Parts: sequence; C-alpha cells; structure tokens
Amino acid sequence: MSTHESPQRPIPSEIEPHYAQYFEGLAEGRLTAPQCRGCERWQWPPRPMCGDCHGVDFDWSELPGQAEMFSFTTIERAFHPWFAERIPYTVAIGDFGNGVRIMGLLQDSGDGPEPACGQALAPVFTPAGDITVLEWRQAHDTQ
Repeated sequence: MSTHESPQRPIPSEIEPHYAQYFEGLAEGRLTAPQCRGCERWQWPPRPMCGDCHGVDFDWSELPGQAEMFSFTTIERAFHPWFAERIPYTVAIGDFGNGVRIMGLLQDSGDGPEPACGQALAPVFTPAGDITVLEWRQAHDTQ
C-alpha cells in the first residue's frame, strides 16, 4: 500500500551568510534589511560592501510594514512539483520606497482585486520546513 505524500516546498538547502539575519527576522515575524552605517543607504540584496560609499559596516533595520507592488507575474507552468497544485500562481515584487525590493509568492485571497502595479502589499511570514519565507498578500486600502 502506498501513501501519497505532497511534494515539499523548494527551500534553500543552506542559507548564505549575508542572508542569515534576513531569515532570522522572518522567523520572528519581521522584515529586515541591511543599512550602511556610513551613508545610511539600504542594501538589497545583502552584500559585504555598500554600493554607494563602499563601507563594510551595516545595521539590520526593520523595513516598513507595507510595500507597493512594483511588478508581478502570473506563472502558468510548474517548475517544481510543489507548485503544480498551485497553478496558476503569482509572484510579486514589493517595493519599500527606500531602494529595497523583495520578491515573494502573492497569496490568492480569492476575493481581492486582480494584481496591479502600485497596489499595497502586506508581508506574510510563512513557515517552510526549517525556515520562514516571505509571501505577500494584497493590503486592501480603505482610501
């Protein structure tokens, strides 16, 4: 007798050192990114040297609670078995307005508006195996 196991979500097998604090923040329900101590520029993706002043000292600071949808794409084909049950799915890039743009799966609420650039996004901290990953949901403004 065989049992049907759902495929596991693809996650990194190893977290690169520059991303460790990012994933620690996600596990705590916080979105963080490195900010240069020398010029205060936000750095994304994380890297060992500031792209502006070439400083090497960073503080991991919390990002604003919402982002704006910079771009998105709806995917019609699964590149991994975990995604096959989720077709079609949408991936969105959230822009925090400070140079940081982070990609994540856009959760489908079923009753929200169609995705569009400029919409407000709220982070969702989703457990995935041993780590927590960022997903987005549309933040319905009442304006």
